[in-house]
Amino acid sequence: FYNYHTTGSFHYSSIKEMAMLGNNGAFLFVKVYGEEEGTKKIIEVNKHLDSIKDFSNLIREEDRMGYEIVLSHKYEYMKFHVAGMMNFFLDPGRFDIYNFLGIKEANNSGLLYTFIKDGYSGVLKFIFRQPAGIIVYLFVVFIVNIFLMISLINFIFVKKVNAVLKIFLFSLILYLCLFSGPLGTMRYKVHIIPLLLFTIPFLWEKIRTRLKKQKLPS
Repeated sequence: FYNYHTTGSFHYSSIKEMAMLGNNGAFLFVKVYGEEEGTKKIIEVNKHLDSIKDFSNLIREEDRMGYEIVLSHKYEYMKFHVAGMMNFFLDPGRFDIYNFLGIKEANNSGLLYTFIKDGYSGVLKFIFRQPAGIIVYLFVVFIVNIFLMISLINFIFVKKVNAVLKIFLFSLILYLCLFSGPLGTMRYKVHIIPLLLFTIPFLWEKIRTRLKKQKLPS
């Protein structure tokens, strides 16, 4: 209500508009039309928005254009969004560690932009261009992410856990995964890490039980 009184726009965060148009729409342009043509379209959109001086009208136009771009490329966006959901679980948080350590980069487009242009092979090449210490860090975090993903999948099939608890926990995780969208970055996953950690003892119990069975004499 304070925002509405001050700016004429009823919103709780500018992230919604920025995500839909500035991230989802812009990256979708690059994915659909290629880097050069996609960048031109992004520039045209930004020029149009820069001409709107009233903040309330600007927010409404950003919202409208964001949905228009996505709905005009439904199939491409759906694939883009699903890939983002997968990256949500796998992203090693390179951007976040660089910010945390105060490492400045020159002409570096980031993992997501690289993924959009060149896929997972481009991401691997991108990572191996980083400093050795960062590569080790990213590799360790990636392994941990894989482990947490396996732990979550295993938890779904644990019979002794109440079904309601499993549905509740999985729904919370799926909600944040779904709404992180194409960005699928590590920092969005921070909120569900306690939930993922909760599933580890069940995986450990399964591993321990199997190891015991293998040690039993035939």
